[in-house]
Amino acid sequence: MICSKCGSETTEHMNFCIKCGEALKPADEMLIPERQNQTETNPVADENKKTSLTEVLTLKDFIIMQLLMMIPIANYIFLFMWGFSDNQNLNKKHFAQSQLIMIAVSFIIGMLFMVLYFVLIFVIMVTVNNY
Repeated sequence: MICSKCGSETTEHMNFCIKCGEALKPADEMLIPERQNQTETNPVADENKKTSLTEVLTLKDFIIMQLLMMIPIANYIFLFMWGFSDNQNLNKKHFAQSQLIMIAVSFIIGMLFMVLYFVLIFVIMVTVNNY
């Protein structure tokens, strides 16, 4: 393609002349690269979001969390919501993840003790029946 203003040669995919800046195509035919992110970002809002995710929880927040942990079944739902949400305060997220880990460890230890208990009962019953 040749520029109509200065006569320099350009490639087909160019919208403007490199030398003079003249538009090579009408505006409706220009190749406009698609924007990767269409949403406008507000740096102030982003900074506020970062601080709300990392600010220290107050005593009131911890008391409310502990009260919510007393509600049967809902406490597990809250722990999963807090522990795996991307827009959750990091203190609350880490608290929920640690509680879920402790619940899993307690469950496994409880199951091991239950199996041990039944094995001991079985052994006692077998030895009593043999005498």
